[in-house]
Amino acid sequence: MSFKRLLPIVPGGVVVGVTASALALLAPAALPAISPLVIYGTLVLAVLLGGRFHSPRVSAAALVLIACFAVLQSTRLADSALARVLFATFVPLGMALLTLSSDQGAVLPRVRTHLALALMPLLAGASFTASDPAGALDLLTADYIDPVYSSWSSLPQLALLALFVALVIALTRTLLTRRAVEAGIAATVVAVACALAVAPASREQTLWIVAAALVLIFAIIEAAYMLAFYDELTELPGRRALTQALQALRGPYAVAIVDVDHFKSFNDQHGHDTGDQVLRMVATHLRRVQGGGTAFRSGGEEFTVVFPWLSKREAGEHMEDVREAIAGARFAVRKEPRPRGKNAQQRRGRGASGKLLNVTISVGIAAPTAKYNTPGAVLKLADQAMYRAKSEGRNRVIA
Repeated sequence: MSFKRLLPIVPGGVVVGVTASALALLAPAALPAISPLVIYGTLVLAVLLGGRFHSPRVSAAALVLIACFAVLQSTRLADSALARVLFATFVPLGMALLTLSSDQGAVLPRVRTHLALALMPLLAGASFTASDPAGALDLLTADYIDPVYSSWSSLPQLALLALFVALVIALTRTLLTRRAVEAGIAATVVAVACALAVAPASREQTLWIVAAALVLIFAIIEAAYMLAFYDELTELPGRRALTQALQALRGPYAVAIVDVDHFKSFNDQHGHDTGDQVLRMVATHLRRVQGGGTAFRSGGEEFTVVFPWLSKREAGEHMEDVREAIAGARFAVRKEPRPRGKNAQQRRGRGASGKLLNVTISVGIAAPTAKYNTPGAVLKLADQAMYRAKSEGRNRVIA
């Protein structure tokens, strides 16, 4: 897995890391005193951004944080060991469950659904506590070491187990999806758990709540960036990212235009799902191109590969390797999407129709010349070379 595909995880990790470092290096008295209005304002901003960018899970997570912060500020909770352990056990778990859902659908109904999902463990724990206070106290506060409740060492074993489960769920979903919202919620789980592991209404706790709110905001920003600059189907950078990459080029470079041969016939004969599978397969090979090339999906069945600091001949050699790899691969037409998740390896192949297809590409490569020295002109030259490759029989590279 390339580092670029893990970039959505970075913002939340940085916020959590910086907060943890500040708390480790600074004495509690040196920490800034953050006004509750600032905290509520930041959380409300996360709620509004989640709604505006159609991410009801972020809005629901921020609403849970608002409720948690309001309760954590009450002196009654500060005096109740059972209430603190109840929150520490079930709130991070409920937040992690949000990564198992999706943002599809109308925003307001989904916010209500996600809010119920996130609060479900806490409500279940509170219901058990109300029905059997003595039993709940024995179960939830077993091995409860530190009545001050000011560090991880003070958390009871059940709370630590629930936190471990929450982290496994959130981090697994983040690594599987590589999406910004899942990564943000995973980092929020860590921040909320840290907030619940320190003394109520302390400066440490407010700092962790602010960190959790910032993580959600950064998750929305990262998700919007991915939507604007990356192609969802192939997970390659899109046309807007290509424009920026071309404008940032300095020095010599080469550009390759790649077109899937007979792509329309794939769609006409086998359906658009098969066409999507072909595009994903080609994108996978283009992502592995050597020589420092970066592949972009520039539209439809067309891709563009940019090679900074390479000549046209050097770029042609690397694209020839990609062309051979694609032509040599046997593409199996699938009746259903490729299985993912649990037992995917055992189920792999069951959705194949048994029909094998050959996929080939035509590639045109160009580099700046004295006459054609702008990115737009170079792209036009590469496009003309690609059409020559098609007219000369396809499945070839022409520079």
